[in-house]
Amino acid sequence: MPRRAVSSNGRGFTIIELMVVAVIVCLASALALPLYADAIARSTRTSLVAEGKQIYDAMMAYHAEHGGFPAESVFDRKTLDPLTGEGYLKSGRAITSRLTGDELLLYLAPDLGGADQQFLIVMRLESDPSAIVAVAHTTLVDEGGEWVDGVELVTDDGLEPTHVTDR
Repeated sequence: MPRRAVSSNGRGFTIIELMVVAVIVCLASALALPLYADAIARSTRTSLVAEGKQIYDAMMAYHAEHGGFPAESVFDRKTLDPLTGEGYLKSGRAITSRLTGDELLLYLAPDLGGADQQFLIVMRLESDPSAIVAVAHTTLVDEGGEWVDGVELVTDDGLEPTHVTDR
């Protein structure tokens, strides 16, 4: 059988050219995937911090009207009542549905220096258990007795600035 000559009009690709393109695509995706995963983690943490700021603002508004923070006995860690029930926060379930166990990890409102004048809230995302957000207006978390006020993000790398409060 006679061999046919390959035309030189440029139709088609050689197997080498296809393999080179495949290697380039694989290398590019190998470099991009860790960056993409890091961006996703940062965005979920940022949204948790923003939700912490909403809770902080709701707690401060509650305090301004009631003269104290909600007592632990009346605070629902799943629905965030009475903050949602009294209109200080739009939807507690929208926040807690993404958290570990569908609720805040911790809510403390100790009766120190008057009835419920301090509070501490701790939240952790179900999808990113390495990050914790603490919403606080208290001296409870600082060993030196310093006042902690605002929203803090704590990760495996330590405390990260949140840039959501003016304090």
